[in-house]
Amino acid sequence: MKKIIIIAVLLGMIFAGNSFAAGKGWAIGGAFSFDWMQGSESSVSGAALCLKFPQLPIMFGFSARFTEPDSAFGMTADWWLFQTHLIGPVSLYIGPGVYAFFISGGEEDNFNIGMRIPFGFQIFIVPAFEIFLEPAIKIEFLPNLPDFGLTAQLGFRFWF
Repeated sequence: MKKIIIIAVLLGMIFAGNSFAAGKGWAIGGAFSFDWMQGSESSVSGAALCLKFPQLPIMFGFSARFTEPDSAFGMTADWWLFQTHLIGPVSLYIGPGVYAFFISGGEEDNFNIGMRIPFGFQIFIVPAFEIFLEPAIKIEFLPNLPDFGLTAQLGFRFWF
């Protein structure tokens, strides 16, 4: 019975890797997100949850930071328009995305909306497990037009 379970898990991991290559399938993961070129009043740095649903070609990210004197909550939605294999287990994706975040608890509440262009580097340890580094250029539209910045995420995702 144990051999059957092990074989089923291995086959699931292989098929999960193939579903990623086609841009399909479920994914869930975690990341640490951080910003550069912006002050602490307008950055969302902290933990992030990554989700991909098989029906949608979009990778969602939900982030949160709880620090004194403020807390921040953010969301990203990225369409991986271009994906390619680079070398060995390393792949690259690039595409347009949007973000929104809310900072509360400081001197004043702050709501920001903008566009982002992530370019992610993925290393697949096994076909169903990915480690990624995702720098992204961001262009804020609200409340400042335009305001540029650079963000990044370092994390992992499981593909099903």
